[in-house]
Amino acid sequence: MTCTGTGIPEPKVTWLLNGSMIDYTSTEKAVNAVVDTKLADLQNGTNSYRVNSKIVITGRKFPLHIQCVVKNEMDEVYSENIYALYVAIMNVKLTTATVRWLVHPDMNTSFLTGCGYNVSLTCGKEYNKTMTVYNRSSVTFSNLKMGRPYTVKIQALNKMGDLAIGAAWFYSPDKLPKPKHIYLKISSRKAVVGWESISANTTIHGVLLGYKVISIGKYKTLNITLANDANNVVLQHLIRKSDYIITVRGYTQYGEGRILEYNFTTLDVIPPPSNVKITSISANFAVVQWTVIEQREENYDRVTGYTVTVRNETHFFNITTSNSSSSVPISHLLPNTSYRVSVVGLSEEIEGMPSEWISFKTNLTQNRLAQFPSNDQGESNKTKGESSSSLTIVILAVSIIVGAIIVLAVFAFIQLRRRSINKKHNIAPNQQVMDNPMRNIDNNLRILYPEYYNDGASNGPEDLPSWEISRARLAVLDIILGGGYFGVVKEGVFMQSLSDDAENQKMPVAVKTLK
Repeated sequence: MTCTGTGIPEPKVTWLLNGSMIDYTSTEKAVNAVVDTKLADLQNGTNSYRVNSKIVITGRKFPLHIQCVVKNEMDEVYSENIYALYVAIMNVKLTTATVRWLVHPDMNTSFLTGCGYNVSLTCGKEYNKTMTVYNRSSVTFSNLKMGRPYTVKIQALNKMGDLAIGAAWFYSPDKLPKPKHIYLKISSRKAVVGWESISANTTIHGVLLGYKVISIGKYKTLNITLANDANNVVLQHLIRKSDYIITVRGYTQYGEGRILEYNFTTLDVIPPPSNVKITSISANFAVVQWTVIEQREENYDRVTGYTVTVRNETHFFNITTSNSSSSVPISHLLPNTSYRVSVVGLSEEIEGMPSEWISFKTNLTQNRLAQFPSNDQGESNKTKGESSSSLTIVILAVSIIVGAIIVLAVFAFIQLRRRSINKKHNIAPNQQVMDNPMRNIDNNLRILYPEYYNDGASNGPEDLPSWEISRARLAVLDIILGGGYFGVVKEGVFMQSLSDDAENQKMPVAVKTLK
């Protein structure tokens, strides 16, 4: 502020800041403001002296009350009251801003009686708007142009000549620029979207808080919010051969930035291998061959390998090989068994479309095989551990069962052979005991139960064959040892001879009879 005074004799100019007098030698720091006063221009006129003085105040945080005093030895004159308002810019958004000011406590309630504050907002020649407000200390401007510097001036003059003034400037924020150099890695079911991090002016654009990504598909829209240090996103579970729109934008405390939009189409899955066939077959071995799938990454997923699936009625297993292989040997097969085989291409994420199933049957016996075609690169194929182990277990179990059956058969044959030999030794050649089975059964019943037969059947040893015993030498007790559906086994006592020493001739025996 500048104050001009005239008078005779030479006057001096002093300043009052919030009621305290300061001059050009003062180093006082009032209300956090740097104050400087000095005599600017002293002129010797014919009738008076003219004195100019200036005060500069910076860095203030609240309103000030300023007066200029011109005095000499004869008199002193006070200027009108000047009230410097504290102006703050609040709620700054992309196209709006609110101006708020604080008045000095020395301004009484009658200061603005009948008048108001004139608030003007300018931006060069692009924007100039003035508003007059009453009984308020704030005003909101709209329709601002983004990323422009604006100046606010506030002025109020009452009838006493007292003046209230204030000023401030600010930048209207601008939208963040859109990300640059977007790149995509696309497959049939997944897309990796990346971009360069946004570099912006925090004064104009604000602080980058993060990114917002929107993926729009035929059936689904996906919204993703990322941190400010992210520069890529992975979109999963996409639909093959489908069109998508993806947008990327940053956002600050002022709002969302400018949009980067990109359209892409997902790839198709890998087509099935062609010309799948079995080239060699033996009892437990076969070779499957196919035509290698041509790499066309602009149309379908990149081929990274192949999986051969082998299946029969009870189990299956897989064999994985490289993308350059066109054949694979299949081992550990069962003889005389029907199998089916299919080949499918592999990508980094998923399998492609499988080939049709090819059926074949292994030989009954092992034959001499011709030379098998090897893999193009001579690489060995890896069989999945689980399927190979299952096949080994099945083969081992079958071998154990077959071996047990053979052992049991040999054991049974030996026992039968021994019984046959014993019978030949015990029965005389001239005896025709088994010529008439019904006669033998009847004789046995007569011997065991003579009381039921009254035909004078003899129990004497002279009437019996050499392998039969006399009923008189056998006593059957009522002690049951066991039995079945048709017979019962009881305890008995057999007399080896009918001599006088009978006690020494007794022998315990088991007697089997019909029920």
